Amino acid sequence: YKKNGYEFVKVLEKDTNKKYSIPYHRYLWEKHYDIKIPRYHEIHHKDGNKTNNDISNLQMMSKSAHKKLHREYRARKKIIKRIAKVNRMIARRHGVHR
Repeated sequence: YKKNGYEFVKVLEKDTNKKYSIPYHRYLWEKHYDIKIPRYHEIHHKDGNKTNNDISNLQMMSKSAHKKLHREYRARKKIIKRIAKVNRMIARRHGVHR
């Protein structure tokens, strides 16, 4: 199933026979590297595509580093939007239509 754009899988814990859901990218990363993701760490999609779960696109990082990275992405996105808006205003003033 999907939630917030992420795929989830249901897992059965062998020791306790307990069922739980986990984001598919986290499941893949743990299976590929054969280790549990440490506490306070997340798996980042390098290309920003939540559905691209290719192992080469997944990177483990601390939660704080992950938050910082996404804060920087959002800031860059805002700047790009502002530049585009200014360019449109300049084009209109000079009679250039795209």
